[in-house]
Amino acid sequence: MVSNHAFLLILPALPALVLAQEPASAPSSQAADRGGMAKPERLEGTVVTATRRDEKVFDVPQTAYVLDGDDLKFRKLTRNLNESLVGVPGVMNQRTSLGLGSPFLRGFGGYNTLLLVDGIRINSSVQRSGPSLWQNTVDPFMAERVEVVMGPGSVLYGTDAVGGTINVISKRRTSFEEGLHASASSFSRFETASKSWIHRGEISGNVDDRFGFFVGMTQKDFGDLRAGGLTGLQEQTGYSETDADGHFELRLSDEWRLHLVYQRVDQDDVPRTSQTKSAESFFGTAVGTDLKRDEGFRRDLAYVRAERRESGTSVNSDQFTVYWSGLEQTLNRLRTPTRREFSGADSDTLGASYQMVRESSAGVWTAGVDYAHDFIQSFKRNFQTGAATTVDVQGPSGDNAGADYAAIFAQLQAPVGKLEFTPGLRVSYNRAFAGQVDNPEVAGALVTTPNNIIDFDRSWTELTGSFRAMYRANEDLNFYAGVSEAFRAPTVGDLSEFQTQSVVSLPDTQLDPERYLQEEIGFKARGDQWFLQGAYWLTQIDGSIVTTPTGELIGGVPVVDKSNEGDGYVNGIDLQGSWRFHPNLTAFASASWMEGYVDEVLLPSGGVERNPITRGMPLNGVAGLRVSTEDGRFWAEGWVRASQKQDKLSNRDKTDTLRIPPGGTPGFFVTNFRAGAELCPNASLSFAVENITNENYRIHGSGLNEAGTNFVLALSIRF
Repeated sequence: MVSNHAFLLILPALPALVLAQEPASAPSSQAADRGGMAKPERLEGTVVTATRRDEKVFDVPQTAYVLDGDDLKFRKLTRNLNESLVGVPGVMNQRTSLGLGSPFLRGFGGYNTLLLVDGIRINSSVQRSGPSLWQNTVDPFMAERVEVVMGPGSVLYGTDAVGGTINVISKRRTSFEEGLHASASSFSRFETASKSWIHRGEISGNVDDRFGFFVGMTQKDFGDLRAGGLTGLQEQTGYSETDADGHFELRLSDEWRLHLVYQRVDQDDVPRTSQTKSAESFFGTAVGTDLKRDEGFRRDLAYVRAERRESGTSVNSDQFTVYWSGLEQTLNRLRTPTRREFSGADSDTLGASYQMVRESSAGVWTAGVDYAHDFIQSFKRNFQTGAATTVDVQGPSGDNAGADYAAIFAQLQAPVGKLEFTPGLRVSYNRAFAGQVDNPEVAGALVTTPNNIIDFDRSWTELTGSFRAMYRANEDLNFYAGVSEAFRAPTVGDLSEFQTQSVVSLPDTQLDPERYLQEEIGFKARGDQWFLQGAYWLTQIDGSIVTTPTGELIGGVPVVDKSNEGDGYVNGIDLQGSWRFHPNLTAFASASWMEGYVDEVLLPSGGVERNPITRGMPLNGVAGLRVSTEDGRFWAEGWVRASQKQDKLSNRDKTDTLRIPPGGTPGFFVTNFRAGAELCPNASLSFAVENITNENYRIHGSGLNEAGTNFVLALSIRF
């Protein structure tokens, strides 16, 4: 067993430090289609999420990554958004089941990580504690790129942007020429571990330089996943998914653009396997009691955006957006052959925003206003053979509920010689309310029980600030530092949830916002054939909502109390880099270390004890070597992924016996190989062997083991 200190020394000593997916810049579409890299990485990719305007990732004063969509599809051979982030420093890819996963950024997951699509928030007040299940409803195959900005983003984006912000930028028509033009492509991917198929078709075109369109559709069919070692086939893990997206652009003038976008994702019968008798025990984890527990998800996004931009610049621009975001979740739970529960929640969000970017004598100003309203409905029905159907007061969250988000923000980027200062400020108003909530003081959950319905209406106003600075030593070396606040207003789910999946949580309408303060220092360096970047960060936690086991059980599931007693901290180090030491050879690696503690309430005494944070990320990293031809027509790489054992557990981790083994989640060392080739100008082939040694492992906090030895084959054809 390698010690903690030895592991820390080994990873940085690898040839260089970088992500397995080389996220820093977006290669040309031709190189990406081949899966190769025409040029070494130099941190030159464009990122909009960090400052809400287009900038090179090398030039933003914080840690940010850009994952090219074609690279994710052709080289990483990803299946979903969560898997797309494998290897990103500071990210732990928790997987509840094959179709349910949630990335944890710098120790925070679920609703403490903000998910955006084209800058529009997908997070909703219907979300509850624990890993967010909505991350997997964003299809990575429709992404031009995925931007990941680490650390607090509340000044620019408001509530929830604590651990970081993930922004998926959707594909659109990029070529505008005179006349009528159209192109099409298809992508097919097959893997053996789950006997799954993914098919993607795309059509795009333009009419002169005035109108462009892009339409895509993805079909995913996953069978049961076979894990490594003695675990083997994990039954009741497969599911299916259908995705569609369209982007239509009308160029009104040289400066004005009008965008109409629609996206839809449907996931059917996604099993939460760990809660069922079909679960496989992993190093002593418990097995669920349900015969069946399937979830369904639907996500819709439609928006109209008018934007003005002066030619050749990202400043002096305006953007108006009106959108609708719809989220629907259902749960079909078969407890016994004669007892079934059907529940769910719907959230429809209507929102509007305005943003402007202006250049002034002081620097570049970015400012705007945001408003959104969530409409939330929730239900639960109980069916039992020989008995009448009963209706509960609510489903997973309060019924007849909603939330409001309103804010005004401003940020200035002010250059002073080689320095650039970036102060920012946001005033936010958040409200959460529900008209029908199960009264925790009254036994039972039925609507017909007297005095069993309560309501609430809570609101909060937050002032959030940040200050960042960057020192540009030269064109290839930057140092940056920053202090940023973040907050998370309680959701309708926080205040009214009755039962979550791994614990039973009772409604508590008196919770207050969580507040965070993160300090970060880092550097970015690059040469003609290499790059290196790293950061140290410390997040101070004030009043986070923590759950404490009461010692009671309902149906074998632990009952927890919630409170704002969660003061504490999380700190960590993230490193990445790449070195092209030969025209055909590139070494890459990355490493992340994190540690955090938070106060938890001890029941029944009511005392407070400081324990490790829930689902803390263990020491981990990736490293590999790529060979490629200079023209990018052929490439191959071998890479390893390693993680140390995580035995620093919170009280909640210790009671989550369905996911976390007694004593913690074992570490792992997994070897992989993948390669790709351009068969002809219009066709490319990718191949991979994952988990070559058939290791039996799982990511900390997951309810499912990862795939055993897995052969993947993908074919792309362009017309």
